[in-house]
Amino acid sequence: MSEARRELEKVIELINNTPKAKAVFESENWLYSIQFKLDGEDQPFYLEIKDGIGKVIAGEKSDADMLITGDNQSIVRTSRGKGDFTHGISREEIIVEKGKVFEVLRVSRAIGVALRENK
Repeated sequence: MSEARRELEKVIELINNTPKAKAVFESENWLYSIQFKLDGEDQPFYLEIKDGIGKVIAGEKSDADMLITGDNQSIVRTSRGKGDFTHGISREEIIVEKGKVFEVLRVSRAIGVALRENK
């Protein structure tokens, strides 16, 4: 399994088990999927948020709401709390090729809350 996927899985599990962070995923019955096709990864993967639960799944979701490409290390840093998706986008390390940037910021917010709550 690739490093970015592994790190994202860890932090999504942390979100799922942290009530304040999970509330971000539960807001407005958020149903969303983000496809990641990253440099340095052995295969693509996607994040699906459904019924307030995030899950990282190997493979491609052809009807994903968002597509993110670029440097896998940007996702690793974000998952470890050493930046967020905004930093990666502004530095052009990752590119949102499809979807609204606002939606990925919600994931960044949930990551930040989960990491702060579990220090």
